Amino acid sequence: MHLRKTLMMTMVTALLAVFALTASAAQFSGPTLLTNAGQSPDTAMARVLLNQTAANAELNDLATTANLNGKKSLVIVIGASSKGLGAAGINLNDEVARVTSLATAARQAGIKIIAMHLGGSQRRGQSSDKLIETVVPLADAVIVVESGNADGIFNKNLRSGAAFYSVDKIANAAAPLKELFNN
Repeated sequence: MHLRKTLMMTMVTALLAVFALTASAAQFSGPTLLTNAGQSPDTAMARVLLNQTAANAELNDLATTANLNGKKSLVIVIGASSKGLGAAGINLNDEVARVTSLATAARQAGIKIIAMHLGGSQRRGQSSDKLIETVVPLADAVIVVESGNADGIFNKNLRSGAAFYSVDKIANAAAPLKELFNN
């Protein structure tokens, strides 16, 4: 009898946890600003995934706080590319400052933030790690291709209460986005 009661309480607790995650996840809505942290080409893939949701995403790889006007959600795709940074005419310190300012302003304005890392282990390194450590603590939800989190850096930097999704491949990042945008 005691085992049955314990099992029932465990099931109720698990269901409440799922409900709480779904309730917090449903708070994301468009219009959405999609930007880069590191100037990798991964924002193009994120845009395709976001087009499958009701996010109504506007892509701006060099978004600033002025681009937050009228937005309800911000998606930041993390992945440093020295080639991409060079093409944008900025260095890593400039990018960290831009993204920090953008994410901080979004949080202060009540705009929900999703951090995404789609590049897996190939898009990791010191530069990407610096951006991960900058963006993830400010995010309300994090979606990561699991090979990019082999060392647990996303878990270590995850803000308390933030939703966390680990997917085995980029295409499977669509499901958590659909859940977050409640469609």
